[in-house]
Amino acid sequence: LRENGPQTAEARELLGRVLRFEDRRDEARELLRQDLRRATDPVRVLRSLWMLDVEAASIDRLQSMFEKAVKDAPDDDRARLGLANLHRRAARLDRAETLLRECLIARPNDAPVHRSRLAWAIEAGRLDAIRDALARLPANGFTESEINELRVRIARLADDRGAERKELERVIATAPATPRALERLAELSVLDGATDRAVALRRRKAEIDAARERYQRLFESGDVQRLGQARVMAELAETLGR
Repeated sequence: LRENGPQTAEARELLGRVLRFEDRRDEARELLRQDLRRATDPVRVLRSLWMLDVEAASIDRLQSMFEKAVKDAPDDDRARLGLANLHRRAARLDRAETLLRECLIARPNDAPVHRSRLAWAIEAGRLDAIRDALARLPANGFTESEINELRVRIARLADDRGAERKELERVIATAPATPRALERLAELSVLDGATDRAVALRRRKAEIDAARERYQRLFESGDVQRLGQARVMAELAETLGR
């Protein structure tokens, strides 16, 4: 993957499939963003990013598949990791924690496991587990936006409104199309009496939501290339921080 050989594109596509299969969606998304920066056909990559965001595979159906995989191959810790991620997405956090512990026994220094544990700790509101997972992950394994969003989560869990506001401002400075950050910053602005600021933030969020709906409609139409919409798609993708 690090070498730009004749099989690089095929290998990256296969890696993306594996990441999606294991429900490691953040890693799959970052892989596609890297592909987008050097793509000769950006619309194809944008479609893959869109599918990653909106695909609605049944968690129950996927869970049944992973449960069977774990039963058939109990030593396959990657199947166990995928199952843990699915339980986390379904808010079955106790079961997810148990599976992640089993994954850590198999691979105590495995970055994907610690990354999944970090995601679980965030959902569970476990500040101690967040810090522990971060200590076991390489700093260069996170994008700037991810680091900023982690700081927001930590500040909120620590009930430090001032720090949370500061980190939210940092998020929208680097990733202005982050709806959750815009909405939360609007909420804090209301609490601080800055109603004009709250109105402006919610107006911006509404613009982002409208752009996302248009982006989705263009892809669902299936006519992106035929209608010559590549430029429009690129502009919308930039607005949405794709």
